[in-house]
Amino acid sequence: MQNKRFFIKLGLHALLLVVVYILQHFVFSRIPLWGVKPLILPVAVIGIGFFGGSVWGGVFGIFAGILCDVAFVTAPLFTIALPVVGVGSGLLSEYALLKNLLSYLITSLLGLFLISFLQMFPFLFFRDVEPSILLRIAALQTAYSLLFVFPLYLPVRRLSRRRR
Repeated sequence: MQNKRFFIKLGLHALLLVVVYILQHFVFSRIPLWGVKPLILPVAVIGIGFFGGSVWGGVFGIFAGILCDVAFVTAPLFTIALPVVGVGSGLLSEYALLKNLLSYLITSLLGLFLISFLQMFPFLFFRDVEPSILLRIAALQTAYSLLFVFPLYLPVRRLSRRRR
């Protein structure tokens, strides 16, 4: 019976991953707001880690990172960063923050700032792009991505509350 519950939970996580990937890559990539596209998968990874624990966040982050790297055709930035963000959000919720919407929003903000810095790093140090331009883009992308904390809150929390 425990194995059945585990595989149901694993399947629901995979379904969430696919749905969020489709929304990020095929729907919202065609709806730029303020000239930027949102990062929805990292917000989902942060939510899974925050409400489901650091192990679930790390594993979910690996697969979400692979999908992000495939979608954006980038070096393994997201494959490395998203598991770290997932584990970090899980540790924050386990040891420092209450498991509520405000804490999830704050954790998402921190995770998106980290991801934005990692995205900006090569442009800042190797391509000599003006920092004010990069900071503006990063702030707008983070703001747009944070909007998805609200619709993801209930599904991620419910999925993570399922019996183990």
